Amino acid sequence: MMKILTFFILLLMVTPLMSQKKAMTPEVYNEWNRISDTRISNDGNWIAYSLSTEIGDKTTILYNTKSGVSTTMERSSAPRFDAASSNLIIWRKPAYDHIRQLKLKDTKKDDLPGDTLMVYSLSGKTFTSFPEVKSMEVPEKWGSLVVMHLEDQKIKKDSLDQSYTKKEGKDNGTRLIIADLKNNHMDTIWYVLSYEVAEENPGLAYVSNGIDSMNLATVYKYDLNNHTSTALTMTDGKYSDIAFSEDAQHLAFIADLDTSEVEVRPYELMLSVNGSAAKSIVQHDDKVITEGMMVSEYRKPRFSKDNSKLYFGIGPEPLVKDTTKLDEELPGVEVWYTDSPMLYTQQEVRVRRLKEKNYMAVYHINSDKAIMVGGEDCPDIVLSEDANENLYLGYNDEKYMKTVTWTGNAASDVYFVDGNTGKKMKVIQELPGDVRTSPDGKFAAWYNIMTQDYYTMTPSNKEPINITASLNTMLADEENDSPREPYPYGIAGWTTGDQYILIYDRYDIWKVDPTGKSEPINLTNGRKDKIEYRYINLDRDEPSIDLSGMILLRVFDENDKTSGFAKMLGGQTPSMILKTPHVYSRRIWKAKNSNDIIYTRENFDEFPDLVHSDINFSNPKKISNANPQQNDYLWGSGELYEWTDDMGIDRTGMFFVPEGFDPNKKYPMLVNFYEKSSDGIYRHRAPYAHRSTINYTYYLSKGYVIFNPDVDYEIGYPGRSAYNASVSGTLSLIEKGFIDKDRIALQGHSWGGYQNAHILTKTDMFRCAEAGAPVVNMVSAYGGIRWGSGMSRMFQYEKTQSRLGKTLWENPGLYLENSPIFNMDKMNTPVLILHNDNDGAVPWYQGIEYFVALRRLNKPAWLLNYNNEPHWPLKWPNRLDFNIRMEQFFDHYLMDAPMPEWMKNGIPAHQKKTNLGY
Repeated sequence: MMKILTFFILLLMVTPLMSQKKAMTPEVYNEWNRISDTRISNDGNWIAYSLSTEIGDKTTILYNTKSGVSTTMERSSAPRFDAASSNLIIWRKPAYDHIRQLKLKDTKKDDLPGDTLMVYSLSGKTFTSFPEVKSMEVPEKWGSLVVMHLEDQKIKKDSLDQSYTKKEGKDNGTRLIIADLKNNHMDTIWYVLSYEVAEENPGLAYVSNGIDSMNLATVYKYDLNNHTSTALTMTDGKYSDIAFSEDAQHLAFIADLDTSEVEVRPYELMLSVNGSAAKSIVQHDDKVITEGMMVSEYRKPRFSKDNSKLYFGIGPEPLVKDTTKLDEELPGVEVWYTDSPMLYTQQEVRVRRLKEKNYMAVYHINSDKAIMVGGEDCPDIVLSEDANENLYLGYNDEKYMKTVTWTGNAASDVYFVDGNTGKKMKVIQELPGDVRTSPDGKFAAWYNIMTQDYYTMTPSNKEPINITASLNTMLADEENDSPREPYPYGIAGWTTGDQYILIYDRYDIWKVDPTGKSEPINLTNGRKDKIEYRYINLDRDEPSIDLSGMILLRVFDENDKTSGFAKMLGGQTPSMILKTPHVYSRRIWKAKNSNDIIYTRENFDEFPDLVHSDINFSNPKKISNANPQQNDYLWGSGELYEWTDDMGIDRTGMFFVPEGFDPNKKYPMLVNFYEKSSDGIYRHRAPYAHRSTINYTYYLSKGYVIFNPDVDYEIGYPGRSAYNASVSGTLSLIEKGFIDKDRIALQGHSWGGYQNAHILTKTDMFRCAEAGAPVVNMVSAYGGIRWGSGMSRMFQYEKTQSRLGKTLWENPGLYLENSPIFNMDKMNTPVLILHNDNDGAVPWYQGIEYFVALRRLNKPAWLLNYNNEPHWPLKWPNRLDFNIRMEQFFDHYLMDAPMPEWMKNGIPAHQKKTNLGY
């Protein structure tokens, strides 16, 4: 039962303060700040983050963890620290209002002022500015370096030094600035086409056309100590995809050295070892290149960690267009074929990927030998973290792709591929799931969704081992309510040396022997208390989990929805650090070289500001105050609500009341739901112009109450399930006496929009409703396309969210029963429909079917279509407009506000953007 007495006591205490607060209006949507771009320096002494509203100027905040002092940097964003924790790099933008005024004057895009890169010395507290930078790199693991590639400056020859010998631009390149911040040294390299900064160790290379008029493109390696460049190539060509080895001693890249104008370019793979001149190691006529194939420009080379191997791509030669015919002379036909692995629409979405298709090959550096390891029979190769292995894991899902249309999941044939010979051995056929290698490459591991167990295989024995057969716990979703096999909870990762794999069940983490020889061990024992434990990775560069030290765990209590953190020492039973009625950030930012961390904490009242602490969460300090104006507005509160429906089923949901709630009054209520949301009772809901749903705090501020029921689904009857949950919960709340039964509305989007549309055909208890992107006709939608992915929608009805569990031909009655369109004549509730014409998830003709049916039946309905927007309005003007119209709609029906012009008469097509009708 909901703790309503708690509400009453608290509200008596806060009522005197309410007179000082105000209700929200649409202006608040651009008052609330969001925090983004959070960074912590490697030494833990500095934290930086960005503050931004919907529109306007961003602000960077720099915080010193030692002094507690914050520095504000206006009109800046995207902060980054150098690896030495000596400098902060930010982008400074022109003032938003200034740019807006220039656009109003029709200023050309090229004439608008650009961004400036700013380097701030953390010790000297001084800025150095670099205008007209089009791209930059700051190594995060080494040095104190900023590499900046400048825009084409379009400057006169006589205004610069003798290095300026030709125009900058796409063909000639532009300047590259190399700023060595530690040694206060800066180099300018002219006419650079591209560049690459090594990730793990100091290294920089670039391609330049040179300052002379010969325009001979050359690859150079830059010496970061001596500030000199060494040419690695002596032949003019086009060079791309530069890649460093992990130790930054070797370089590889793709080259096109052919000076002719043939359409099929003869790409080569080139290699420079220890700074020596690069040599071509794989050419178009190499024996590893079979007929019709070529070195691919679409796969960037990759070195193994031990520098013994270089991986690259070999792909089919592209089809050459017939240049003897005009484009207008060629037919524009699509040929769809039932036996194609993918629907034509899926192919269209993947056109670029299909054109760039290539297969992995390996060049053995020491033996000067190239081997094709991928191919049409095994197109995908999986490498371990260090890529040192000689036996690779590969898979092929092509012949099972067709069934994805109705299953939603592809199966694969799995292979072991010999890196020395290219020989392939099929070891698993039609595996429903993905196979991955362990970090050290000792095992292949996968989850079989059919047997609901985890398996491993070693390169030596190639026999699957069921490593969880002895576990008497379910490793997949225990609450699965869809007509498909439940998905697994997943794995935390592998321990050091591939010794164990850590596997999740609903609550716990199991330490499992990948050889299957020893029994699995429960490390957390959370099931008895219904507490979920999950691993937090504090070092994303570390592929393995060291159980001998301390690891941090996230905890969630299913009973009261509280959450927090626990720590595990040496693989022993974890100890709780904290568990409170809050939501904590899923990501913890940890300094690389100290125990300083950043996280966020939130609940309904508390914005998720940044908190600085150490890894033990001792002496936490809130370091941001993003939205102090929250204290000026009426807010609200929420709690879990439990009731028993008329079938005796215990149900749960969330119930929110406005600040100053008086149980002796009658309140209008909004019922908003999707599937199950009660785990998020402690989420903060800042005022925000949502793309698809009501903003809870905004409507509470206006005096509404909000109810969000969890839905327990019965397979085959999703509409009935939604009705039972929402209507029984609404009736239960009406019985409390403070809900105005004549002023209740439904609101939901997509799946929520469908459920609302269905409910409205079964009851008139709701005064009005908003349904966004609703499927109202499951018969026509079943054969529709999800245009965003190109997928047929069949899988949704047979296996996933729509939960019918049958094909249209097996049980057409289910499709008819769950389709609101066939019961539109029984609906009497005014409805606002949102459906955009570029919706890639739900075909927008579903919204049209809904609207024209209601129009034909003379039912009150309005349809909002934001042109060229996807499943939801994303652009700020459209989101704001949608929220204003939805508010006016609800206010009219639930609070007796005057009907706005757009509801009275619509907006004629010729008045779009000139008459908003508010």
